[in-house]
Amino acid sequence: MTAFSSAVTTDSADAMNVRLRAMSDEIVRLHHEVNNPLAIISGNAQLLLELARGMHLDADLLGPITDIEEASHRLADSLRGLARLRDQVGTTEA
Repeated sequence: MTAFSSAVTTDSADAMNVRLRAMSDEIVRLHHEVNNPLAIISGNAQLLLELARGMHLDADLLGPITDIEEASHRLADSLRGLARLRDQVGTTEA
């Protein structure tokens, strides 16, 4: 390997590390920005569901609340996948 090709390889690796770090930072930011409101939505949906059941409210009201709770669980699963991606990106940095 020549000195030139070695320098190009090093520059390419450095550029890749910069891109991976930027990607990791963006994943962390996105995870935080979505997870915090999701926790509020999920917690409030659970509270509403408990209150509605305790008050023996009609199933027409329980259905939409249950939908919100289930959707928040699906979104939380997606966020866990995003966290795994963040961890994988973080482990590939040199």
